[in-house]
Amino acid sequence: MQGTDKDLAAHFTVINHCGITLRGEDKNTVFSPVPAEHYIDSIIYDVENAVEEIADNPVYITLNLCRVLAYIRERKVLSKADGGIWGVKNLPLYSDIIKDAMDCYNSSAFVDFDNIRLAEMAENILKEISEKLSPI
Repeated sequence: MQGTDKDLAAHFTVINHCGITLRGEDKNTVFSPVPAEHYIDSIIYDVENAVEEIADNPVYITLNLCRVLAYIRERKVLSKADGGIWGVKNLPLYSDIIKDAMDCYNSSAFVDFDNIRLAEMAENILKEISEKLSPI
């Protein structure tokens, strides 16, 4: 691989905040803290095309949108699963979609998602993220 991998900032941040050391050196001595601006850049990069891509990958993108918004609103670093839990509590308009995404993520369940509502949810979440990140 050559170049950069924007996902690494997110992976390392999630490891630092949510990971558990199973063996060897403590995770906090292995992985350095990631500056917040690099983490934000990484997670935004991961969802920036959510409106166009959510119908093709509704579970992954729905849960990622939730965890990105949780960080933008509350500076909470969450896994996809925890992002879904946060989303159900904090995004009541879309809690049914998020619950369905969590069911698929946690099992072999299949859900026939409503692509119009998925796109609406993605658009609204991205709009809020953009507004909160925009300078005043």
